[in-house]
Parts: sequence; C-alpha cells; structure tokens
Amino acid sequence: MRTQIIQVPYDSGYKDYRMGRGPGHIVRHLKAEKNFPVDEVEVHDRFALEVGTSFAVARQLAEKVCNVAGSGAFPLVLAGGCISCVGTLAGLGAPPPAIIWLDAHGDFNTPETTISGFLDGMGLATAVGRCWGKPRSHCPRLPPSAREGRRSWWAHASSMSMSVRCSTVPPFV
Repeated sequence: MRTQIIQVPYDSGYKDYRMGRGPGHIVRHLKAEKNFPVDEVEVHDRFALEVGTSFAVARQLAEKVCNVAGSGAFPLVLAGGCISCVGTLAGLGAPPPAIIWLDAHGDFNTPETTISGFLDGMGLATAVGRCWGKPRSHCPRLPPSAREGRRSWWAHASSMSMSVRCSTVPPFV
C-alpha cells in the first residue's frame, strides 16, 4: 500500500508556530531517507483565530484524508495539534474508525471543564462529540459521536484534570 503524508503545520490556529513546526521537521528528515509524497494543509485566514482557524484546518484536512484514502493509499497525518484528529476522522468517514489516543494528556476537556481554555486540550472530547458541536458539524463526513452510541476508551491519561475525571462516566472510560 502506498503511503501519502499529509502535513498539518498548525498549532492553536497558527501556522509553523510552536508544535506546528514539528511536522515540517519530521518531513525533512523522512525525505532525507526516502522521497515520500507530501501534501500540506494550508489555510488562508486574514486573521488567525484559535477556534475558527483550527476548524478550517480540520475541514481542509478532512478533504485531503478523504481523497488519499479514496485513492487506496494510506493517509499518514503529521500534525502539530491534537484538534487535527477531528479532520482526520472526518476524512476517514464511515464506518467510524477506532481511536487509540496516545498522548501525555487526556485531551478530554470541554469549554466548561477547562481551566486554560486551550483548544488542543479538547481534541478527543471534540472528536467524540462531547463539545464544540456547531463547528464540529461543519466537518464533512465526521462519524457519529459517542453520544450517538459510539464508545471511546483510553488506556491512561495521567495529567487529566480532576474536573474531567470526575465528570467522565461510561461510555467515556
């Protein structure tokens, strides 16, 4: 199977900023080893906004993932932010894939439970439909949310805030 790299160099709605620089670094080193095809998400917002631009990135990523998967290739998404999972899942479409969340943080906060307000701290919660319903609904082909009968599991999330741990009940285990 052919692999197609999709580079998402965004963090908090800003291109090539903080964690958004990571995908480019990985791509440069991969290309030194083998010439993998690389496509990049690029959003042209006059005013970058954390929430608005992040969901614009998710929509564009969804289209790229859908096109790559539809061609029979494997879409390898290299992203600088956890909210990119929304675009990846939307691009894969139905049937909804399983989510294996490997991160130092649970990323299961919502606007109501977060202390920092950091959007990437809400990545998994957004992906499973726990928050950001309106912007999430504008991502084409996003699979049904956990609240619509799907289950989400994590093995361990050591730095999950107490408010999230206390408010999380099955099927969010």
